[in-house]
Parts: sequence; structure tokens; C-alpha cells
Amino acid sequence: MGKLNKDQLDKIERYAQMGKSGVWISKILGLKPATVNYRMLRMGFDPWPGKRSNPGPQVGGFSREEDAAMLQKRIAGMKIHQIARELKRPVTSIRIRIMTLEVRAEKSLEAA
Repeated sequence: MGKLNKDQLDKIERYAQMGKSGVWISKILGLKPATVNYRMLRMGFDPWPGKRSNPGPQVGGFSREEDAAMLQKRIAGMKIHQIARELKRPVTSIRIRIMTLEVRAEKSLEAA
């Protein structure tokens, strides 16, 4: 599809402020969920705002231990590609997960 236009970005931001999920927004705007989720993360919104009813592990998901290890390595100055190599995960997966954790941490601090 290429780059998103200003109208699409404005709509993503408006819907995200309303608490809508990235998947919901992508359906409304006719965009790929990954595109919307990425833009939401870049804007500082959590594309997955709802809590899961089943807190069990997800296929391909990150464990709490992996989250902690990623954040510790990143704080220590390790580059994304190095973390990905150590955890045997794709670079993009690590980058998006760290962005997600940062957004959620910021939201927690704002709520406190």
C-alpha cells in the first residue's frame, strides 16, 4: 500500500485515543493490522489494549523472563540485533516487543 497519508494517520490516532484496538482500526480503515499496530506503537499507543481472558502462554509469545532479559540487555546498551541473536528471535519481533513494553510502561507510570 505504501506510506499512510495524513488522514489515515489522524484516524488511527483518533481511534487509538478512543481505546480501539489495532485490529479494529485496521478493519475500519481497510489496512493491514501489522501496519496499524506499528503506527500505533510509534504514536505511543498500545495496539492491544484489552486484557487477555486466558493468561496462559501464547504460541510464539514472549515469556516474562524473556521480557525481563530483553529490557535488561537493552538498558545495558545491547543492540536489537544482538538481543535477537541471543534469544533466537527475529529482529523485527524483538524491536516491536520492546516498543510494546515501553509504551505499556509509560501508560502505567501515567496512571500511577
